[in-house]
Amino acid sequence: MLVLSMLPHFTPVAFNPDLGLYFLRLAVGAVFLFHGWMKLVNVSAAAKGMGMKAGNVFVIGAIELLGALMLIIGYSVQLAAFLLAIILVGAVYYKISKWKVPFYSNKSTGYEFDLVMLASCLAILLTGGGSIGFVQGLIRMVNLGV
Repeated sequence: MLVLSMLPHFTPVAFNPDLGLYFLRLAVGAVFLFHGWMKLVNVSAAAKGMGMKAGNVFVIGAIELLGALMLIIGYSVQLAAFLLAIILVGAVYYKISKWKVPFYSNKSTGYEFDLVMLASCLAILLTGGGSIGFVQGLIRMVNLGV
């Protein structure tokens, strides 16, 4: 913080937690948007690859896709982060105990990625995700009569 305070042109951006949380929500949302969509586009192939029933993969994909959209637009971000965190706990469990994936792997995504995503979801959950979002912007416009 001392270094940033010595650089006044960085201060407004560096100390804006809402903007930081918004970028975190966008990044997490983008990842889940892609992963959820890929599961839903071909449920049977995803189920076969994951070693799960198609119905379970459909539910996981739907939660990922809807949770991603909720994070991106700023609607019920804590609920979205909570649901996505549950998915990630399951992913880490499956990778460690069922699929025997190491923490890091050159051949596949290790569970280090899932841990970072889990920590990101927990950060969003515990902070409320910030006040920036599409829904909040619409509410402000309505309240201001714009």
